[in-house]
Amino acid sequence: MITSILLVAWIAATADPKALVQSAVSNYRRATSQAKVEFLIHRPSWERSYELKMWTSGQDKVLILVEQPQRDKGVATLKVGNQLWTRTSRGGKVLRIPSALMEQPWMGSDFSNRDLSSIDDLIDKYTHKPGVAIEPGAVAVECIPLENSDVPWGKVVLDIKEDCVLRQRFYDQRGALVKELLASEMATFGARKFPTLWKMRSSSDSAKWTQLRYVGLKFDEPLSSKLFDVSSLESSR
Repeated sequence: MITSILLVAWIAATADPKALVQSAVSNYRRATSQAKVEFLIHRPSWERSYELKMWTSGQDKVLILVEQPQRDKGVATLKVGNQLWTRTSRGGKVLRIPSALMEQPWMGSDFSNRDLSSIDDLIDKYTHKPGVAIEPGAVAVECIPLENSDVPWGKVVLDIKEDCVLRQRFYDQRGALVKELLASEMATFGARKFPTLWKMRSSSDSAKWTQLRYVGLKFDEPLSSKLFDVSSLESSR
């Protein structure tokens, strides 16, 4: 729990909402990260689970590799900047995801391809209204797309507390809530707190949701630059 002095200083910082969003996003990435993740897609009549490995470098490089189940072992997704590639498990064919397919579900989940590659859009492609206090130490920041920006949302609202985005709400162009991403179950990795459970759910159907749970996480350890080359998708790991 933050002290009253830190709380006052933190709330004062919300006078610059863009800086607040930048700080929260940077808190998730740092220089590098390596993670083991349990990924679960839930539907009313079925569930599908995966074990993933994830690596990040800065705010523009992400590699995700499926380790289980065996039938999908080797499926991989690479994000570098705004570009996204995928590798199929059969034959290891590598394909670039065209912009027209960025709104398609990733692995059939409630996360889209764009969700994997657009966290920096929250900084670069939106204006930010001053935060509105929602509880002690927490504010809601409304992000409005810049004119002519290539984003699908009419607005995104971020609930930020102690440098963590605990909820993201995504609205369409008419102002209707489409889906929300909730982060919870804080844990300490090294000297840093991080939400270990992330749940994306539809606003129109509460029985449809996808969650990912971090079961291992390391920050700021050296990673090979070759890890994020497109050619790396052509070899197994």
